Amino acid sequence: MAKPDTAKIDSLEAILAEKRKHETYLAKLEERRGQVPSHVFNKLRDEYLTKLTDLQVRASLEAESLGESLRVDESAVTDVDQRLTAAIEQRLEGELRAEVGEYDPKDWEKKRIALEASIAQLENEKQVKVAAFERTRTLLSEARGAAAALSTSTAPEPEPPSAPMPPDLPLLAPAAPVAAAPAAPVPGRAS
Repeated sequence: MAKPDTAKIDSLEAILAEKRKHETYLAKLEERRGQVPSHVFNKLRDEYLTKLTDLQVRASLEAESLGESLRVDESAVTDVDQRLTAAIEQRLEGELRAEVGEYDPKDWEKKRIALEASIAQLENEKQVKVAAFERTRTLLSEARGAAAALSTSTAPEPEPPSAPMPPDLPLLAPAAPVAAAPAAPVPGRAS
């Protein structure tokens, strides 16, 4: 089984952190839209959108290469979960054997202590494996969301006219309502 590539996961995490930072820049910039000249606003927006697009592409590429890491993490969780289940069942079986008198109480106590330590160790290992799986899954989900956003990215909004229309241009009058055409008679029906 391949070992999860923590360097790539860390790299993806850094890319996504940078992406979130630029999304914040864009959101704050949008709040200031009406307070700055449009050419300054557009320059910054274009710069941030370009950087954001680059980060989204990089995140998507990293996510593609990390798909195997997610499967490795998931397999590791399954493996430790199976070992934990086996250890718990072994403890339950031992308790039952001790209760019916098959095991000597002193021998059982030693076995029980060893099983409890094994179970505690496996529970800790499971927590670590689940945390690694969740981290990878969350990062890949965010990166894949970035890829989806990239494919449906919004085009820049059209600029509002910088000057109002001159008042001397005639406005078009509203069109006169069109009368509905009489309905054609339906064959076989009396009018």
